[in-house]
Amino acid sequence: MRAGRWFTWIMGSMSLWSFFYALELMSLSLTWKLFWARLEYLGIVSLPLFWLFFVLEFSGHADLLNPRVRNLFWVLPAITLLMVFTNDLHHGIWRDYRLEGPPFYLAVYEHGGYFWIHTVYSYALIFIGASILGISALQMSGLYRLQAASIFVGILLSILANVIYLSGHIPLPGLDITPLAFLLTTLGILWARWRYMFLKITPLPFSTIVENLQEATLALDHNQVLLYLNPAAEKWTGKRYEEAVGKPLEEVCSFASMVREELLTSHPAPKRITLSMAGQERAVEVSLEPLKLLDERKGTLIILRDVTELQQIENIRQRQRAILQALSLAALELIQTSSWENVMPALLEGLGQAADVSRVYLFENGWDNQGRLITSQRFEWAAPHATPQINNPELQSLPLQEGFERWIEVLGRNEVIAGNVTTFPESEQGLLKAQAIRSLLVVPIFIETRWWGFLGFDECRKERSWEDEEIQALKLAGRLIGEAIQRRELEKQSEQYQQTLDTLQELILLALQSDSPEKMGQTIVDQLGFLTGAEHVFFTLWDERQQRAIPLAAYGKYREDYPKMRPQPGQKTLTASVLELGHTLVIEDTLDTPYLDPQLARLFETRTMLAIPLIANGRKLGALLLGYSGPHAFTPQEIAIGERTAALVALTLLKFKAVEQAEQRAREAHTLRQAGTIITSTLHSNEVVERILTELRKVIPYDSASVQLLRDGALEIVGGQGWEDKEKVIGMRLVLDGRNPNTLVMHTLEPLLVRDTSVYPEFQNPPHDRIRSWLGVPLIAHGRAIGLLAVDSHQENFFTEEQVSLVMAFANQVAIALENARLYEETQAQALTDPLTGIYNRRGLIELGKLELARAIRQRKPFSAVMLDIDHFKRINDTYGHPVGDQVLQALARRCTQAARDLDLVGRYGGEEFLILLPEADWHAGLNVANRVRLLVAGTAIPTRAGPLRITISLGVSQHQPQDKGLEEMIERADRALYQAKEGGRNQAVAFEEMRQV
Repeated sequence: MRAGRWFTWIMGSMSLWSFFYALELMSLSLTWKLFWARLEYLGIVSLPLFWLFFVLEFSGHADLLNPRVRNLFWVLPAITLLMVFTNDLHHGIWRDYRLEGPPFYLAVYEHGGYFWIHTVYSYALIFIGASILGISALQMSGLYRLQAASIFVGILLSILANVIYLSGHIPLPGLDITPLAFLLTTLGILWARWRYMFLKITPLPFSTIVENLQEATLALDHNQVLLYLNPAAEKWTGKRYEEAVGKPLEEVCSFASMVREELLTSHPAPKRITLSMAGQERAVEVSLEPLKLLDERKGTLIILRDVTELQQIENIRQRQRAILQALSLAALELIQTSSWENVMPALLEGLGQAADVSRVYLFENGWDNQGRLITSQRFEWAAPHATPQINNPELQSLPLQEGFERWIEVLGRNEVIAGNVTTFPESEQGLLKAQAIRSLLVVPIFIETRWWGFLGFDECRKERSWEDEEIQALKLAGRLIGEAIQRRELEKQSEQYQQTLDTLQELILLALQSDSPEKMGQTIVDQLGFLTGAEHVFFTLWDERQQRAIPLAAYGKYREDYPKMRPQPGQKTLTASVLELGHTLVIEDTLDTPYLDPQLARLFETRTMLAIPLIANGRKLGALLLGYSGPHAFTPQEIAIGERTAALVALTLLKFKAVEQAEQRAREAHTLRQAGTIITSTLHSNEVVERILTELRKVIPYDSASVQLLRDGALEIVGGQGWEDKEKVIGMRLVLDGRNPNTLVMHTLEPLLVRDTSVYPEFQNPPHDRIRSWLGVPLIAHGRAIGLLAVDSHQENFFTEEQVSLVMAFANQVAIALENARLYEETQAQALTDPLTGIYNRRGLIELGKLELARAIRQRKPFSAVMLDIDHFKRINDTYGHPVGDQVLQALARRCTQAARDLDLVGRYGGEEFLILLPEADWHAGLNVANRVRLLVAGTAIPTRAGPLRITISLGVSQHQPQDKGLEEMIERADRALYQAKEGGRNQAVAFEEMRQV
């Protein structure tokens, strides 16, 4: 807002004047007072100019001064500033000055001649601005008048203060009260801003509003003489303001006669007329309003508004409503009739009349003998002024590729073609102009995703603009017709399709009764060939793991040969292509398609093919392929039969695969359970490996197998089966130098299947020279590779991808068994032996005892413990010393071991206490062992450094019970029985079970 900007400059000038005058008042020396007085003139000289510019903007008269004139107004203020700062040279501003005081030290100035020139100039500017503002305040109304009055009063106070100062009627000589009056001016402005929203809303001049109106505005006096017209009205009348004002309306405006009656009416309603502008007819709405003139007479205000676009929209909407009404009637007819052809003439007539066109017609697409897309006119309605084209031979079997390629592309995308024929390609204009068509709209008709034909609308009278509303309504007509045609086609196909379904059901029943996929496949292709009439039908399975097609069965010429075929690696097959696409694929020429390897295509005489994927529950199972030796256009019905058959076949395949997989999983699960049992049955690695490999052979008939452990950077064969001379193989070391597949397995820690071992030189030498296919799986225990399991065959390409997973499962079992054996051996070597006696210590005895107890529980066999203690052993140590006591302990250990069985575990439990764990023995057998040990110890003296010594022992026996949580409960009961033996007199064996009975 420019008025606000100038007002800001006014406030800035007042602030400068007041600020520097305050500094002048505070200064005590005349020199400083003169310095500040000079700076005061920055505000003094600019304030009148800013005031004038503000008033002109505020009152709407800013256009009275152009930029050049405004710049000239600054000349005298600039000279004044120059005179102020050079006053000592000419004394034009101040002739003399002095300092008055005390008590107030004020500078008193005697003004020079130029000062009064500047003063007159400044007062002239202020007076001009005040006069304009005062007149504007009288002309304005309401809030704007109060705004102007507030500013006028505020600036008047400042002018009055300055006049008093210049007149010298001041009690204190030298005191300028003008800056003090600025405070009152500011308060007035603040009041106007708060109370009357000064500078928030400012008045607009009437001329600005009217001249910028888009509507043409004309003002007439009571005699209908033109008083005013704005620029918009000049365009409608064709006359400039100077030419038109003062003349009667009829001389100026061509439309005066059209509104003569309205001019004589008090409050006429708006009238819509048609006027010409720039050679185009425009719809104009004329409004007449009474106008109060200055002489109290009544005039007329005429407002012209261009409503051409609005009228066009109304016409379009009217046509759209008519079209929709016609469609509603047509839809009712189409629903009630069984044949859409019967109601088509009436439907086209209704659409043509509603859309106000010359012709409406329906074309249907088809194919000629050469495979070209053609279209033919089926129905037409023509208005009385148009020539019918229904019998025009050029519109029958019209090949669209010849000149109308654009129609194929655009309509095929389900988009409309609309416009004036003159804008169409030249290849299209000839046929269209021959029918006198000037404008055209073509709407495609689709049946689901198939482009069936199109609905056309001709305008032969004039060029026409087709609006979106019309197009959308007529596209709805196309969809309605398409749905009616589709419904009729479905009705025709229903009976035949039902027959097909019955046949398919019989086909699936026969397939389900087959006992193998091969028989099922042959049944399916035979029935499908009969059902569709195809020359060739192929059934192919898909191996998802190996990404390859597996021919299963064929109908026709290749019935015997097709199941024996095996596509070479890297060859593109139709099965792979259609499964990758995930939908039905039509191949017009098998020799020219990216979906099939040409080498494979040349093996068959089939040229046109329909490929349908077999997918069920997201699994890719294979494909059905229907083919013909020559060109063939597959009909929707043929495709539907094939897809329906494929869906049922896919489910049937799932059934076969599910049964096969269930049986295979059952065998594998049983074998794996056996392997798990083997792991827990023994801690001897050699025995475990042999037994697991035996179980593996039951599900994978390998020729040889080996277990290789990683030792010192090489793989060492520690076990295996199937070798002619096993002794030569066991202990063989295979260096991980990258020349054998074992290296790759250990580096990647992934299974490796070698279908043909001839690529590795290592398999050329004995004892590996008989191996033709090889499968290696890493042995991983606790996240660490410890070796690998290798299975071999004397046949190439023997192992399958499915068997890889199974071997991995067995490899895990082998790894667990080997790790358990390693732990067992390490425990025996490091922690199981008592260094004094050479038998198990307490830790080793407990660890191994737990394993034996677990095995006994699994095998449901008894397990017992014998706890024994040397009677009065403390006396021996106290009498003969600890070395002799150690000799006694060593001798007792040897005699316990001598009396125990090989499978029993004998250990020093602590001090002079010994423990014997008896697998596969109940407490009765344990009591017998205890007495045998007691008699053996008591019957023979023990040689020591102190001479032969005789000792006795007390023993406690207990058997593991089902409610026991572990080994400790049984040992505790044996210890209690031992205590009872000592209490009973020592040198005896007591069974806890006998104690409980007593």
